[in-house]
Amino acid sequence: MLALPAVRRQAASRFHPADLGIAITAAFFGTALGMSLLMAALNTGNVGIVSTLSSMTPVVILPMVWLRSGQMPRLHAWGGAALAVIGTALISVH
Repeated sequence: MLALPAVRRQAASRFHPADLGIAITAAFFGTALGMSLLMAALNTGNVGIVSTLSSMTPVVILPMVWLRSGQMPRLHAWGGAALAVIGTALISVH
């Protein structure tokens, strides 16, 4: 989007080369490695368990966002994360 002059003028901050490194690292670990491991797990594991555990990714990311940004997520986010963990535990038990 920043290639468009109208958007570039409205951008609040300038692009830094370190941002590109963060984006490439996130793309590698989030998409390439994550999906590869998910496909490998689906190949050898139970589809229900693999799908349930892979849906926990946003819950695991929540503390990482807090560490990276220095701002604690809202109470509603923690409540949602707790519900997701409890739901996953209940599914896993049965």
